[in-house]
Amino acid sequence: MDASIKGVTLVGILDRKHGSIPVTINGRREKRCSIVPSITCEEHFLIADHACKEFFEGEGTVLSVALDPRGKNPTKAITTRTGESYVKLLEEALGKIDGTSISKADYDLVIPLLDAAAASVTRGEVRKAIEMVQKAGKTTVERLQRMTEERLNEINAQGEGQVDEARQLLEKDPTKAREILRRVASQYPPLACAKKAEELLKAPAEKGR
Repeated sequence: MDASIKGVTLVGILDRKHGSIPVTINGRREKRCSIVPSITCEEHFLIADHACKEFFEGEGTVLSVALDPRGKNPTKAITTRTGESYVKLLEEALGKIDGTSISKADYDLVIPLLDAAAASVTRGEVRKAIEMVQKAGKTTVERLQRMTEERLNEINAQGEGQVDEARQLLEKDPTKAREILRRVASQYPPLACAKKAEELLKAPAEKGR
């Protein structure tokens, strides 16, 4: 089955007696819903309480609805947990939404890497994050390629901000400025901000010759 980023599928479960089961997610054991193991029970309770109900007249055990990017509902809601009806819901929704779709296989090769890269940036592991985004950028899917380019641009913008900060400190606190520039030059290759940092680090030495 193809997964599409043209729409969002919400699954809300009102039944509170089914319980959770242990599953392995990215090498870690986590508790997930025994009916829909891709989400937690807390997540589907929240969806059922605050999102799905406005699309349903009654209260089925499992509520599924597909939305387009504008939040519109192009299909009738399905209140059954059978796999056939769920596939039918997605097929009808995708048939009514313009644009191209992305296969789950392609999606899974890119999005987890982008998520991991974002986490690495938060931890200060910028170079590792850049390597992961570059690996994700090898995808042949145009939409996913644009997403990786956007992520690299975001990381580069962070580096550019540090270079600008260092440039302003060059006269007032050259030691601090050079510390910032060395950090950018070492952590952000091969992005443009790293090259700018290297150029600024060379500039004072060249002037003294």
